[in-house]
Amino acid sequence: MQQSAERFGAVTELAEVYKASLSGKIKTLETSEGVFQGRTVVIATGASPRPLGVPGEETLVGKGVHYCAACDGAPYRGKTVAVVGGGNSAAADALTLSRIAKKVYLIHRRDSLRAMKVYHEPLMNAPNVEFCWNSTVSALLHDSRLTGLRLKDVNTGAEHDLACDGVFISVGRAPATELFQSELALDKAGYIIADESTRTNLPGVFAVGDVRTKALRQVVTAVADGAVVKETILRTCKDKDELKNEIRQSFEKYISEFDTIPEALKDKRVPDVDRTPAENLAYQVGWTTLLLKWETDEKRGMDVKTPSEQFKWNQLGDLYQWFTDTYAHLSLAELKGKLNENIAAIQTMIDSMSEEELFQPHMRRWADDATKTAVWEAYKFIHVNTVAPFGTFRTKIRKWKKAAL
Repeated sequence: MQQSAERFGAVTELAEVYKASLSGKIKTLETSEGVFQGRTVVIATGASPRPLGVPGEETLVGKGVHYCAACDGAPYRGKTVAVVGGGNSAAADALTLSRIAKKVYLIHRRDSLRAMKVYHEPLMNAPNVEFCWNSTVSALLHDSRLTGLRLKDVNTGAEHDLACDGVFISVGRAPATELFQSELALDKAGYIIADESTRTNLPGVFAVGDVRTKALRQVVTAVADGAVVKETILRTCKDKDELKNEIRQSFEKYISEFDTIPEALKDKRVPDVDRTPAENLAYQVGWTTLLLKWETDEKRGMDVKTPSEQFKWNQLGDLYQWFTDTYAHLSLAELKGKLNENIAAIQTMIDSMSEEELFQPHMRRWADDATKTAVWEAYKFIHVNTVAPFGTFRTKIRKWKKAAL
């Protein structure tokens, strides 16, 4: 994976980070190999299993002490194992091991599981699972490998030994967020609060993998975060000139397709193309007009309303029809002129916005029958409603030209 990334220009630095300053526009990392700076930081420090804290635990890791049943359970087929913990992870590990091991002891310091009810019945009905309630592990018994556990009754203090070939410790995980806790928003368990786009509360700072808040922490979700953060950074971490140039270039490629279309054919329909040239342009004029209206209304502190009272956000066909009814009767020259004016106004709008409000999440509102609230980032809103449609509708008009001219 490292070689693949480096083939595309990535540079690998093996260093320990001592201090992170993330609040400013330029982020700074002080490391064992010097100071690194950049506009974005992706945090992928992960989370580690919480140890029991029993003497000898670290030495016995891989020698009978484990933290993942799915990863390390297979070698214990037909053997006796113990699981320590009472939450969802411990219950899931015990169920997994019950299908592999001869005997599974589930050790919990309380008299009932904290795990979701869905785990209770399968565990109770598993013939090879035995519960050790109100118990903690006070010692690991071993020679060169683990041979058993010493359990302590939390109520009486009495101890007894339990022979087993392996123990799977599942008492929670500890996210590696110590460096960031003074700047980043963390949840109660210490994980970085980040949404599904991987954004944190700080502009230009992203969190991926097990270190962030999420419903499921597995390799597949960490890999997915990697794909998401790449797209998020590419789409949002640009400067204003880059965004303006991107819109201008996409617009110019799109608008040039109409130079060879006669006015007389502006309303001509062809098979397998859903819009005439006039309707194609009307869509772009309509979207860019709405974009400017939403931005203007928001700056005035108004709820952002669509121009059509009948329009509902989940009924885009109504909006397409509104665009057609409002603009498609115009000539191609008039439509191109209006679109050019809107693009110029959008460029001016971008200039008037700070980079923080342009590129970072903020609240936008729109209304259908009842006002709803959603999170948009201004850049994505502008990008989706200018650059992306220009590319899509350029393909449509080229298909129309191939059939009609």
